[in-house]
Amino acid sequence: MAERLAKGQESLQEMLKELEAEREELHKEKAQLNDTITLFMKDLQKLHIGAQNTVEPVLEEGPLDFVGRFWETVKPRDSAYMAGENIGEIRKPGEKAEKPPNAPLAALQHMQQELPHSMQEAAKEVQEAGKQAARKLSTAFEEARSSAWWQKAQGYLDEKRTEIAKKVSEVQANAQAAAQASSMPPRRPRRQAEPKAAAAAGSGYGLLTPGDVFFDVGAQAAAEPTQNGPSPTSAPAAEAAAASSAAPAESPAEEKETPSSPAKPTEKPAEKPAEKPAAAEQADGSPTSKSPAADRQETILVEAQVKIGDGSVQPLHVRASDRCKDAAERFVAEHSLKASFVKPLTDYLKKVERDADTFPVHVEVDLLELGPGH
Repeated sequence: MAERLAKGQESLQEMLKELEAEREELHKEKAQLNDTITLFMKDLQKLHIGAQNTVEPVLEEGPLDFVGRFWETVKPRDSAYMAGENIGEIRKPGEKAEKPPNAPLAALQHMQQELPHSMQEAAKEVQEAGKQAARKLSTAFEEARSSAWWQKAQGYLDEKRTEIAKKVSEVQANAQAAAQASSMPPRRPRRQAEPKAAAAAGSGYGLLTPGDVFFDVGAQAAAEPTQNGPSPTSAPAAEAAAASSAAPAESPAEEKETPSSPAKPTEKPAEKPAEKPAAAEQADGSPTSKSPAADRQETILVEAQVKIGDGSVQPLHVRASDRCKDAAERFVAEHSLKASFVKPLTDYLKKVERDADTFPVHVEVDLLELGPGH
């Protein structure tokens, strides 16, 4: 602020000096003018011119020039015209006044007659301008199509269309495979037979009431088709189930004859009833398990190699009919891991499915790095 004030003061000092110099010049000029005026006044007082030395001013013209000047003053003027009934106007001789129309109605009629002609002319001009613009646009478009960059752009567009068509066909094929895998009939869960039905199956004799439910598990496992033929482990189970199902088939006829006949445990050896549940469990497995043929037919979406706490790497497969949570729970249960790993593993599998472009996805992950708080 002090610097600005100092600079302002310096500017004012310079301006003051300039004004003082200008005032001195004005004083000098004033004194010079006063001296000149005084000198003129003194010299004029010395002149003594008499009347005989002056000449009367006259016009240098001929004798007929007076007639022309007089006629210009008295001749009638054509610059006046009537602007209205009681109003007149005088214009200069050089101006030409337009005659006003006699009445507003006549002016409107005149405008009405000229309006269609003017509109037709304007329409013709607009049409001509539109035709010229269309010709210019078509010419520019043809020039652009014949240029090199247009050909490059067309080739690039065709290439991208081909890539998009390939990707769409791949996605449709994957979706069709997933739909075929999900459309397979689910396995019915095996239910535990009632004690009465188990006793009848073991002995070959028994009673069936309307409330009892009996499933021929062995026959169902034997009749299930596979791609590579029946598995060797399911053959004994199928034979045992077929042997055990022959006896319950005859039980309704015997029920009519002897409704209160007791079961005969001495008809068959004691090992047969014990072998049937093992064979049935070998054929069916857990209620949520699936056959090897069904596993091979399903589409695998995620193939993960998971490193667990002991340093070993275990495979984890997520199929089209599985949920990420079910696959994570099954993996944790198979390897006896903590239940707190289910949620981070589920979130990781969901993220892999969401970010995947094509299937199946092959990933590797360390379970300890995910952690319960992942």
